[in-house]
Parts: sequence; C-alpha cells; structure tokens
Amino acid sequence: GAAGSALARSLGVAPIVGVHGIFIALGALGAALTFLLCRRHGVTRLVALAAAAWMLGVDQWSLAAIEGARPKIATTTLGLAALLVAPKRPMLGGAFAGAATLCWQPGLVFALGAMVEVYRSRVRTPERAAAIGWLCGGGAVPFLALMVYLATNSALSPFFEQAVLFNLQYVDLHARTPADTIRRLWVLATQWNAIELALLPLAVIGFRIARGTPPLGLSVTTAAYVGLLFISVQAWPDTILLAPGIGVALGLGLSALLGQALSSSAAAVIVTCAALVNLAAPSSSRFFPPI
Repeated sequence: GAAGSALARSLGVAPIVGVHGIFIALGALGAALTFLLCRRHGVTRLVALAAAAWMLGVDQWSLAAIEGARPKIATTTLGLAALLVAPKRPMLGGAFAGAATLCWQPGLVFALGAMVEVYRSRVRTPERAAAIGWLCGGGAVPFLALMVYLATNSALSPFFEQAVLFNLQYVDLHARTPADTIRRLWVLATQWNAIELALLPLAVIGFRIARGTPPLGLSVTTAAYVGLLFISVQAWPDTILLAPGIGVALGLGLSALLGQALSSSAAAVIVTCAALVNLAAPSSSRFFPPI
C-alpha cells in the first residue's frame, strides 16, 4: 500500500489511488497465478480459466481487493507465486513464501505447499534435500531483511510484542471450540457465497467420479489453512485464503462432472460461462454501493 501511494505521488496522482491500484492489481494477479498453476498441472486452458473466474467470483476476494490494503490479498497472491515458481526456482519460491508470511502469519501454509511442490518435482533424494534447503534459505531472506531493518531502527522489541505476543494473547482470548468454529464458518459461507456453497458438493462428486486431483501444492496449502481456522477464525477476511482452493475445486470438479455426460470441451465451456455469469453478478450485500 505504501509503495502504491509513493508511486502515485511520483506520477502526480492522489496517493489513495495508488493504494487501491496496487491491491486491485494483486487481486487480478492472484487469479492469473491460479490459472497458471492449473496449466502447469496439466489442466486444459478453458478449465483453468474457469477456475480463475470462479476464484474471482468468491465475493470476499474481489471485495478485499477493491477495498485495498487488505494484507490477506497480498499474502495469498505472494503465496500463489511461491507455489508456481518453487519447483524450478526453489530459492525464489521460498522468498515469495517468506514474504507472504510477513504479510500475515498464516501465510506460512504456502511455504508448506511450496515444499510439497519442490518434493514432487524431484525424484532423487539428494536433489530433493538440496532444493528444500534452497527453499528454506529463500524463505529466510525476507525475515532477515526485516530483522535488520527493525534492529537499525530500535524496533525489535515493539515488533515482537505486537506481532508475536499480541497474537498469542488474541488467539487465547478468542479461542473457539471445534463446533463453534464449524458454526462460524457456516455463517460466513452462507452470508457470502450461496452459489459456490451449493456447487461445491457437486464439484467434489465430479472429482470422485473422474478420479481427478487439483494441484497438489494448492491442495495441501488449503487443507493446512482449514486446520488453522480451527485455532482462530473471527470474521470474513479470514476466509480470503480459501478463494484459490474454492475456485480450482469448482472449475475442475464441475468440468469433470459434466464431462461424464458431455464432451470435455462442451463441459468446460458451460462451466466457464457459469463462472463468468456468477462473476458478473456479485451476490453479497456487502458490495455497497453496487459495483
């Protein structure tokens, strides 16, 4: 946000426009990275497009990107970049994962997903170990840079108090039982994305019938984050990190389900059109004034 503000000011534009511009770009880039992740895992172009469109149709994602300065948008987009580049450039992937975690601590789940991607991309054990080492080294770079910056500004102690101790106290204060967490997630889901919620079971059936699997690293990331939600879930921004997983599940699963009765191309066209129609009509009353 600060970078966008500075850029806008240098161009003679109102700084707030720069803040919004950066986050709208991050929101769009998240969908593009989801598309590329699907393509790298052998998903056809049209089905990958459907997955990206379904992701953008998750109301929390688009609203947060439009509002701007939402750290969980930056966390997710940087994390998706980590998943995409880690197999071929593990150090760069680690750096993206580290940056995602600095935006918001649960972004660490993308480091886990990136590690899975690195592991599956290599057959020999020594190569795997070396690549994971480079991944961890890259992940440490953003943290070391931040620590040096904080130390030179005598800010290490306040950082530890506000980024570590505060969160431990906050989680302890707002801890929920597993049953309460499930109820809270259900309320958040039904308030926002009724269409996606209704279609997800059909997408799961499509995966089971077609024996398909979504991109492994993203699947691990999403599952790990769902686990973290049972430690602490508060409000709708906590669901932003689920958007890529939901989009991929709907795009691939629904295409696989329709593909049992239609040609794969026809199924992909129908699912993509449905995703674009859903995207063109935000269902949440939170979009006020209407977009």
